[in-house]
Amino acid sequence: MTVENELVLEEVERTLRVKFRMPRDLIAADLALFRRHPIVPTARATKSSPIPDQDDARILATALAVGAEVLVTGDRDFLDVRDRIQGIIVTDPRGFWEMHRRGKPG
Repeated sequence: MTVENELVLEEVERTLRVKFRMPRDLIAADLALFRRHPIVPTARATKSSPIPDQDDARILATALAVGAEVLVTGDRDFLDVRDRIQGIIVTDPRGFWEMHRRGKPG
């Protein structure tokens, strides 16, 4: 498991626990599944990243490396610079829900 994989999984765990108040046993089951089937390659953040926090910059670099179409986050570091991020739609959960409801990304 790469550092980038662990960063993403830590963020998923924290979000499910804190924001969604998901039971710990369900979170553990989800994380175990993600660890058995990792889909995130190693990606390095570049100095040209618009994200100031290096951990967040690596998450963005990883999302771009796997060809993700959408990055869903409530993190202001991402949302404040989303118009400067090329190659991926960055949106908050409500924005993603609206995209999903309309049946199209963006």
